[in-house]
Amino acid sequence: MENLLQHDGELILLGRFLDKVASEAEANIDAIPAEASVDDECAMIDAASMPVYVIAEHIVALAAQGKRGEAIKVRAQAWLDGTYWSEVA
Repeated sequence: MENLLQHDGELILLGRFLDKVASEAEANIDAIPAEASVDDECAMIDAASMPVYVIAEHIVALAAQGKRGEAIKVRAQAWLDGTYWSEVA
């Protein structure tokens, strides 16, 4: 068991970070002013989401050794697939 936690330790840490950064991205997206142009709104959404994509891509590239690590990889893939919020809800 200790060996699995050691190997999945990076995934566990990154999974927590993914959830934190995703929540921050959601808050930033929710704070976009209603009067923003469509182009500006799209740019703000992309900017808010980019850190989450980077973390998710890194997580997906890692090998998981246990169930927790696999679950974190599933959440990261859900972000990349656009289904993250339905996965964590």
